[in-house]
Amino acid sequence: MKAVKYILILTIITSTFIGCKKGENDPFLSLKSRKARISGEWTMSSAESKSTDESGTMTSTYDGATQTNTFTPISGTNVISTTKITSDFTIDKNGTFKTVSTTTSTSGSTTVITTEGNWVFAGKSKNADLKKKEAILLSITSQTETGELGLSQTGTFMNDGILIIDRLKNKEMIIKYDESRDYVNNTNSNLNEKETRIGSMTFTQK
Repeated sequence: MKAVKYILILTIITSTFIGCKKGENDPFLSLKSRKARISGEWTMSSAESKSTDESGTMTSTYDGATQTNTFTPISGTNVISTTKITSDFTIDKNGTFKTVSTTTSTSGSTTVITTEGNWVFAGKSKNADLKKKEAILLSITSQTETGELGLSQTGTFMNDGILIIDRLKNKEMIIKYDESRDYVNNTNSNLNEKETRIGSMTFTQK
């Protein structure tokens, strides 16, 4: 009977915590709920991306301090640039979030963008191939951009978004994206173009 009880208890515990595994690379077991794991102050520690459109391909890598961009045009030589960036992401369990991104160019000019809004876990979506709570939905309520010269503007400069969480541990979160968009060429309104973007961002909890 004791063996049966132990098996039953183990089955209940395993069933409870396996349910927390949503992202493809989530830990097998966790003693914290998904909401508890995602809540807190995060800082971006690394990132990589690749975007392609009609003009060429841009690849970017980030090491926690410097972003290196390499643009490979359809014709011509590569263009390489670097930018100093810090990015903090605060997710509150009450359903609000805040991001603060500071960019410093090679000339020394600094731009700070602060974004605030609300967040919720996304539900299961068969069409999007998403499990319940595998992604979070961001609804932006305000955004402020302040430059080194004292210039500032407030408003919503970016659309609401969805973040797909590939891995969520107590101290690490990896977000991946794979998206595309069709748009009209600025110089030729009759020319439709397409852009694709793939990449990932790794955040470490403070």
